Amino acid sequence: MKYTSFFFLLLFISCSTINSGTTGPDTTPMKNANLILIETSDSVDESFSKMDEILRKEGFSIKLANENELTIETNAQKYNEIKVWFTSSVIKTDSSAVVELSGLVEVPQFQYRKEYGGAKPDVKNRIKKKNSAYNPAWKVMMGIALKYPDGKIWFARESG
Repeated sequence: MKYTSFFFLLLFISCSTINSGTTGPDTTPMKNANLILIETSDSVDESFSKMDEILRKEGFSIKLANENELTIETNAQKYNEIKVWFTSSVIKTDSSAVVELSGLVEVPQFQYRKEYGGAKPDVKNRIKKKNSAYNPAWKVMMGIALKYPDGKIWFARESG
């Protein structure tokens, strides 16, 4: 009987967890997340147009806007000592679209450190390392994602 009660308790907890959705954006990404995904009920064309508008309003000049591939690439934007570039891609899903936002960061004084490998690294969430040069770039990217109207935010870590 003790095991039966324990089984039902575990079943109840797992069902409660599965059915409890989040309300609003999840602003606590996993460490080293380098993609922000914005789930929206907008069409792919609307999503593309909205991201183009958001990036321009944030002061980014557009290097490439490919309406066929639904991809936008920005030119570098300088924030204090760092430069950031962003790429937005829209992916069609069954009932909506997902906007994938990624970026690159360059910090001149850290450019040749082991952490960066001498290249422009992906913008990453590095909250636990308070002095990491990734943090300002991540905050800019997160700020852009939060400006997308009625979007549900998810995070991912793409290796590459």
